[in-house]
Amino acid sequence: MACIKLFIKSGLALLCVLTIFGFAQCTRITLFENMNKQGEALKLKEISNCTNLPSEWQDRTSSLDIHRSVCVKVFEHSDCKGRYVTLKSSLHSDSEYLDNLRELGFNDVISSASPCALQIEPGQYVIQNLGDNKMMTLVKHGVYAMVSSKYWKNLKVQHWEIQQVAGSTILYELNPIGEKPHFEQPVVYDVKDLPRLPQYKTEIPAFLIESVDDWKYVIRDSRSKFCLTTITGKSDVIATAPCSPLAKNQQWIFRKA
Repeated sequence: MACIKLFIKSGLALLCVLTIFGFAQCTRITLFENMNKQGEALKLKEISNCTNLPSEWQDRTSSLDIHRSVCVKVFEHSDCKGRYVTLKSSLHSDSEYLDNLRELGFNDVISSASPCALQIEPGQYVIQNLGDNKMMTLVKHGVYAMVSSKYWKNLKVQHWEIQQVAGSTILYELNPIGEKPHFEQPVVYDVKDLPRLPQYKTEIPAFLIESVDDWKYVIRDSRSKFCLTTITGKSDVIATAPCSPLAKNQQWIFRKA
């Protein structure tokens, strides 16, 4: 069961969900009423979809901190409408523009914020890697199956059911459609995990699906904290590797099946 941690700043209470795995996955930003991160501050500790600022904070922000959020958008109107600015931690985390939003034409403008891509909705998808433009594909090996990267052929093993883990709003299961349940034919996401195959029958892998840009996501294994990656120079291989969200071979697009 997820637990709730409460943060209070300047009389404002905000929520961040901590999972049973012991870490928080939130797109988070802190907004300041004055330039250079001065004055009263509003901490938004969980932004999974479009988030409106409290009425007293709309059109009030003059600087902000995006922390380690991979990619976030801030909008001039509520409900994530109107003009917006895209901010990426890899490009803007230490940027002088964040200390003075006047430089971006966004001083006293922000009314809402969202991740660059909205939270994935449960459903059926084909999952494409931007590094090799191939699809995540299930390859069966008798008592187990592995994920691989193959060109699109509209095969049944290229269709995936994305389901939220019970009791969590941020963890997902990736289940091949129409295949045996995991405890009968476990799905292995990295060849290095094959020695742990007996455990896989009782451990259903859970993943964080994190926005890195418009419609682009990384898929982070909740156990290792590594990201699903197509391996350069090794045809069709998918493995887990330390996350580098700007690497195209770790970026995935989810297309409704």
